Amino acid sequence: MHAPAEKEVESKDCQQDNNDKGHGRHTAAGIFSHFLLPIRIDGRKIAQFAMKIATYNVNSIRIRLDAIISWLEKHQPDVIGTPQHEYKLKWYARLKTYFTQHLSPDRPAIWCGDMNVAPEPIDVHSPEKHLKHVCFHESVRKAYKDAVSWGFVDVLRQLYPDRQVFTFWDYLRPSSLEQNKGWRLDHILATRRLAEKCRRVDVDIEPRRAPRASDHTFVWAEFDV
Repeated sequence: MHAPAEKEVESKDCQQDNNDKGHGRHTAAGIFSHFLLPIRIDGRKIAQFAMKIATYNVNSIRIRLDAIISWLEKHQPDVIGTPQHEYKLKWYARLKTYFTQHLSPDRPAIWCGDMNVAPEPIDVHSPEKHLKHVCFHESVRKAYKDAVSWGFVDVLRQLYPDRQVFTFWDYLRPSSLEQNKGWRLDHILATRRLAEKCRRVDVDIEPRRAPRASDHTFVWAEFDV
């Protein structure tokens, strides 16, 4: 079984309000102007036209930045102590309840994807610097581990208990990939009987090197079933 690392799952209990202004995906669109130039070119008019386009682009960027900053100030996503942080902790608790109601630890099941949690110090570069980070904070790690304790096994740690491997390198930190300053935020977990059948698991770093790649890469596993 090959499982992509970055996979979002939605349910009635796990959806966030996505209707707020500025919350969602935005793409930067370029402007292609198609017009006919007269045979006699007035240099001043061309310069004025170019200045209007430049001014429009600068103002457009400023408006987008203002909207992004406004959204961040309003929502403060994933900051320790905010409602979003509390929501994340409760989400893992609800997920454990879902496992109890719909699955059995004695039957094959896989839970995989971008968990946004580095469970152990080995799973993040310079862990001493990230103790207050929302992906490594003690409260988040505890909530995640409690959900895992329902009956799941981290198949990578099962095969490689001491191997440091990452699945995420932050674009905001230049050269993070080249210096291997990353995080293991993406996991494949299986119920114990299925985890015992896991023969191979690894991280494919090459997709992360591609132009315009995601800041996450793929983690994959093979099971002998």
